[in-house]
Amino acid sequence: MHVEGYDIKIFNPNDSVKPDIWEGPICFQQLSSGNECIADYSLIKAVRIIKGLSVAEIDVFSGSNNTLKKISLDSCKGIE
Repeated sequence: MHVEGYDIKIFNPNDSVKPDIWEGPICFQQLSSGNECIADYSLIKAVRIIKGLSVAEIDVFSGSNNTLKKISLDSCKGIE
């Protein structure tokens, strides 16, 4: 899928027709430069790009605990 100038690929869906959970990882490729960032998260529920900031928000879970992870797509590092 293409979002905010990035091609996003999330690997290993739980269903090939209507997935709602992915095992990961996630690959973000910047369309203008071709630069890639790979985030090794698992049990992914949703991914969003924050417009104008080159930051991805990734909803992950483990059991009943949901966590929002943020990564800089420029440095490919987590943001606290």
